[in-house]
Amino acid sequence: MSTIEKARELGEALAQSPEYISLCEAKARIEESDEIRTLVEDFIAKERHFSALTEQDEMSSEDASELSGEIETIRQQLDACALFTDFLKAQEEFTALIGAVNEEISKCIGPASEYNDLGDMLPEESE
Repeated sequence: MSTIEKARELGEALAQSPEYISLCEAKARIEESDEIRTLVEDFIAKERHFSALTEQDEMSSEDASELSGEIETIRQQLDACALFTDFLKAQEEFTALIGAVNEEISKCIGPASEYNDLGDMLPEESE
């Protein structure tokens, strides 16, 4: 079996994992809720707006405070929604599974950082 075939097999196993299934189900429940979907969209839009204004240095401290407050209010509303917190928990559990998979792969091949720095492998230039 080729490496790519094994990777595909791993992907299929991950797709059948309880963590991934829970994540997909939680995401579907959020997408079915107009209220939560609207809150999430507003939260993302306000965070992007805040970031854009910050990067452009076009925001007064009053505007920053007001927009930060609006973002925090939306975040509190989301945190109070069981559907949203269930989604975050499912996302965290799937992320932990992916982390464990990556850790197992790293045990076999070593950390990626060992292969990113070719400078140590190249011969030194003579002057």
